[in-house]
Amino acid sequence: MRLIPGALACLFAVAPCAVLADASYHPLANGPLTQDWGNGAQIGAANNWAGVPSFEGYLSGNVLPTTANDPRNVIDFAGAVLNVAPDVASLAGYIAAGLIEATLADPVLGLQATNNNDVVFLLLHLDTTGCSAVQLGYRLRDLDTDMAIQPYLVQSRLGASANFAELPGTYVADANTGVDLPFSVALPAALLNQAQVQLRWITNNVPGNDAIIGVDDIAVSGTCAGGVDNPPTVTSTTPANNAVGVSPAANLGVSFSEAVSTAAGWIALSCASSGNVALVESGSGSLRALDPVPALLFGEQCTASIDASRVLDIDGTPNPLPANLQFAFTVVADAPPTLASSSPANGAINVPLAGNIQLAFSEPVTVSGAWFALSCASSGSVAASVSGGPQNWTLDPVANFAALELCALTLQPTLIRDLDGLADPLAGSAGIGFTTGSSSTDYYASVNAGSAAALRSTLHALIDDHTAFPYSSNTATDVWDILEVADQDPTDTSKVLDVYRNRKYTKVVDRSGATGPVTYNREHTWPNSLGFNDLGGLDAQGRPYSPYVDTHMLYLSASDYNANRGSRPYANCATGCGENPTDANNGQGGGNGIYPGNSNWVQQPDGNTGTYEVWTRRKGDMARAILYMDIRYEGGSAATGQPEPDLIVTDNRSLIAATPSGQVPAQGYMGLLSALLAWHAADPPDAQEQLRNEVIFSFQGNRNPFIDRPEFAACLWQNQCAPSDIVFGNGFEP
Repeated sequence: MRLIPGALACLFAVAPCAVLADASYHPLANGPLTQDWGNGAQIGAANNWAGVPSFEGYLSGNVLPTTANDPRNVIDFAGAVLNVAPDVASLAGYIAAGLIEATLADPVLGLQATNNNDVVFLLLHLDTTGCSAVQLGYRLRDLDTDMAIQPYLVQSRLGASANFAELPGTYVADANTGVDLPFSVALPAALLNQAQVQLRWITNNVPGNDAIIGVDDIAVSGTCAGGVDNPPTVTSTTPANNAVGVSPAANLGVSFSEAVSTAAGWIALSCASSGNVALVESGSGSLRALDPVPALLFGEQCTASIDASRVLDIDGTPNPLPANLQFAFTVVADAPPTLASSSPANGAINVPLAGNIQLAFSEPVTVSGAWFALSCASSGSVAASVSGGPQNWTLDPVANFAALELCALTLQPTLIRDLDGLADPLAGSAGIGFTTGSSSTDYYASVNAGSAAALRSTLHALIDDHTAFPYSSNTATDVWDILEVADQDPTDTSKVLDVYRNRKYTKVVDRSGATGPVTYNREHTWPNSLGFNDLGGLDAQGRPYSPYVDTHMLYLSASDYNANRGSRPYANCATGCGENPTDANNGQGGGNGIYPGNSNWVQQPDGNTGTYEVWTRRKGDMARAILYMDIRYEGGSAATGQPEPDLIVTDNRSLIAATPSGQVPAQGYMGLLSALLAWHAADPPDAQEQLRNEVIFSFQGNRNPFIDRPEFAACLWQNQCAPSDIVFGNGFEP
């Protein structure tokens, strides 16, 4: 289990931890409870719930897979610790696990799990003493574009130590539906007239990219002896009053402070162009959803009017709303579609010769006829197959581009039209231009090797912003596909040759779903926990995270040796080291128990105090992969806006530490630098490694400069930037 700072005191608690929280039980006899997260000051700091009476949020890691991806199977407190991220203004690309105070136009509390933080829940404390009927209302909101199937439910228990049980009528197998889901349920008799009732909204990690689901407009009311019979009020509306940019297909929503009954005509909708609009009502208790029929028109202004006399509460004396109420909003204008982004971007250079073209439009579109034309200086008119849609499209050229040619993609606006309102044609830019990659000689023409600082700056600019492929995909080129070409056995195209064991494996068939010597998997030579921890999925725009999927750093490895390596730094193993021998293949390898021989050597424990020494034949390969990552990832943001870490090679073992799961940190460290520089010099690039560089260049569009220009390493880290007469053992000259 991953420990969260500040939560050690709560780690072994069997009941909620009261540190930084107001765990008081809200007495319903004194009035209803409502929470719509509109008070931006109530959560003032990370993991601090003290300003939210009766509510707490919790995160617990590594509970699954024993719960089989079903939160109904989590019935205890699961070692959870207090958690919340305050004042998050945008959820675009947000990947951290936990609870999120999302300060959006319509504020909401979001919940998200990840692989290492498997259960997240919001806990409410209620005192139902004297209450004979209690109604719970709330709304689940889909807050991002991830497509995972995200289960959700409310659980309940009496007191602070019993197991939780499912609250009937609250389980939903998938809350990630793209629309709000209103709920209104009556608490069962066992939870009535009790001093301590706990309710929790809970979800957990699921396969794929976990969705962020919000819990909003919580309202609890009851018929309670000795209490004050307050009239109902409207706590929130959807859209909010004076909202703009509302979708013409949007539903309306009204949340009340308690359960109510509504009479015919309680709400009316009038719009500037549509006139009086019929509303199809659904929901019960404290929530109502209203579906305009027909859909609203683009650009019109609408006003919803609520008749107070037709809305009555259902506890004690039937009380109406205190006053009539109106809320107004404006429907978004019918804008034409535009080309929002492309890969490669307009003006891009070093585009992979085998690359595809990806087009993202501002909204779903339909295409027809010859809607695009692709022409290149050397290749001429280039045909391409089309896939995807309706918003994101991929063009796959039927043949590779020629090197160093200028290409232009022209779009025909009248043949690309949106699907909403009027069929508007494409507006704005109607094409892109780009230049394909070159040979390695021309590739480095822009590099200034006069000093270490100049070399680092110009080299990073050259290899930055490469094309990133998904880690795994059933339909598109992914990391598996690239590595199975890059690490192909030079004597048998049906097999791969792994990096540590030097064993041959049959492509695809021997891929690993587990560990062991008979399968291979993908080795992060720069461990992903040291700078891009658990970022193997896609971001909110459907893009892979470049450092996690960078195939210059990834190698195919025997599954068991990959596990043995763990996250240990690369270094020379001094004493107390275990042997990971290699197989003899293609005239290389064959461990014999003699140090260093043809074996890898591992020193315990895992982490920054351990060591993994690679066998002699692969020392330089691993060194150049790590040095490449230091130059490629300098922090800041990629051209796409995706954040990237600053990856740094060091000799300081204390800096080589795990970074937060699911987050892009400022820095990540790996080593050991002195050993890697020595390995790089002792084992220079050979023909097989140079061919690997060409293969990856054809996909990613960038090269590993330390394979093409080994002398760059001495300039960057040893300040030896003057020309030298060094000739590497394989005849490769600077």
